[in-house]
Amino acid sequence: MEETNIKLVKLTNGTELLGKVVHHSKSGVTLEDPIQINYRNINSVMPLVSVTRYLQFADTRTIHFEPKDYLHVVGIIKGMERFYNYSVGNFEKVVDKLVDKELANAVSDEELASGEVDKNEFYKAFLEKITSDAPLN
Repeated sequence: MEETNIKLVKLTNGTELLGKVVHHSKSGVTLEDPIQINYRNINSVMPLVSVTRYLQFADTRTIHFEPKDYLHVVGIIKGMERFYNYSVGNFEKVVDKLVDKELANAVSDEELASGEVDKNEFYKAFLEKITSDAPLN
């Protein structure tokens, strides 16, 4: 079976990430397009799983973790690889564009550049508009 460079990384704070490993050595691990796994426990044997971009509003999609920041870097099952690829593609094609469009409609580039507008408030307002009617990502 061909090994993939998409790995599961367990951070020391308990967060679980999936991402493309672009570097892994004694100095740490660098992930491209990391997504965070979110679990929602309901009255069932299996929790519901959804994902979000890790550092959704960062200006880079490559994040480096030092060894003190993570516990494990392990391979993933084939189904999670498909889920990861689908999710990252969905973020790129749909979510990122919706966020950009919402921000563009909410405030001009000049207002953002002036520093008078808090971009985080616009992100927060946008995220509050998202409903749970859609299927889990």
